[in-house]
Amino acid sequence: MESFVTEERLERSLARAAWKTPQQLRSLRAWRIRPTDERALKFFFHTNTQAKADALAAVLKARGYQPQVRKTGAFVDWTATWLEMASWAVSGLTPPLPMAEDVLLAWAQEMCRLGPRHDCEFEGWFCETPDFLEKNDDHWLQGRPDGTMDLDIYRWSAASEAALAENDVYWVSPGSGLGSLEPLQRYADKIRGLRSPSEALSLASIDQLPALEQIYLHKAPQAHGDYRKLPKLRGFRSLDAEKLDPRWLNNPSLRSVELRRPRKLKTLKALDGWQGLETLILSGAPLASLEGLAQVPALKELRLANCLSITDIGELPQAWGVERLEMFKLPKVQSFEPIAGLKALRWAFVHSRDGTLASYETFKHWPELQNAGVLLQMGRVDFEALARHPSAAELMLYTQKGFALPGEDELRRVLQAHGRQVRSVFLRPKDECPSIHVTFESPYWRLPAAHEGHARMFVE
Repeated sequence: MESFVTEERLERSLARAAWKTPQQLRSLRAWRIRPTDERALKFFFHTNTQAKADALAAVLKARGYQPQVRKTGAFVDWTATWLEMASWAVSGLTPPLPMAEDVLLAWAQEMCRLGPRHDCEFEGWFCETPDFLEKNDDHWLQGRPDGTMDLDIYRWSAASEAALAENDVYWVSPGSGLGSLEPLQRYADKIRGLRSPSEALSLASIDQLPALEQIYLHKAPQAHGDYRKLPKLRGFRSLDAEKLDPRWLNNPSLRSVELRRPRKLKTLKALDGWQGLETLILSGAPLASLEGLAQVPALKELRLANCLSITDIGELPQAWGVERLEMFKLPKVQSFEPIAGLKALRWAFVHSRDGTLASYETFKHWPELQNAGVLLQMGRVDFEALARHPSAAELMLYTQKGFALPGEDELRRVLQAHGRQVRSVFLRPKDECPSIHVTFESPYWRLPAAHEGHARMFVE
């Protein structure tokens, strides 16, 4: 059997350690774990045989570690060619280690190089933290991955005020026990995130919290405020925007907006203050078209779902800088040809059983494409166009009912005819809409973390 840890795996493991270790430490700082503290870490290695796992476990045990070897799976047969999956894991606890960044980074790099000596890949480490820092009848204080803290306030008291005053709190979740936002105004300079306020609270005085950078509304508040008055607001997310006047979001500082059921948003032309907006996510918006999209010149990500009134997406190419596109449940849109005009696309996820696109030859218009999941009615599939694509890493393509897919060997030959190396091919010829799942070798797979556009979930 070939070596499990290739040069690519080792490169990816080292990059992951360098990228992830500082992030994990920031999270631990929020749980009051300091550089001088010592903690036992849980570690993880993977390989493809028990003999390799046992050999590594013996070395780790001699170092004072507490390793365990367990079977996690098997090689999976997708089609005629197996897709490699780790089948054995070595995990356990280290002796207590200092929580200083330089120490942990050096240790992680050592593990990255120790594993390959026994043909095992180091996946990473984990440190146990408590479920919460403080929890009582008045508030609940927790750590965040970025090193700040979350504070849920059930009622305003000396204890909940002290939790807000004495900690680096980012998100504050005010409950109905507060009665209003007034008690928070004394600490307005440090509250940067407002999350899931009680629907019994009014946000009419939201401008009294001018340091807010993020707002997340799980339910509609008693009353919305004028969000244009928040000079630092970067992100706004509302899962119930039915009563929201979209004009109150015309804030040039906004970078990301997600609105679900924005019943008052009938046209994008009303949004003339989004010059800096980079992400727009709409679900259930009563739009008839995308007219006005040109007023969002900095847009990088556009996600539309359950917009049942949209009949035409002809204005889509006006968002020329869009890199991430997601369209789901737009039943009245017949032609999706305008997506070919988005030359900067890197991730495209478009699903419509009734929508049409002439051919996947459209992919040649997207030279930066890396990920795509497209379900549209197709007259033909230009496999040569796919084979010539310079950067695509993963493509999930659906055809029309009754489409005859080529055999796997033939498809591999065509896809590799122009120098691209095929990583895996998965065909579903018997589905209602026959589909093709192709992955190519790409620098994408060597990134230390999962690609931001990979395996996207559609907005419902």
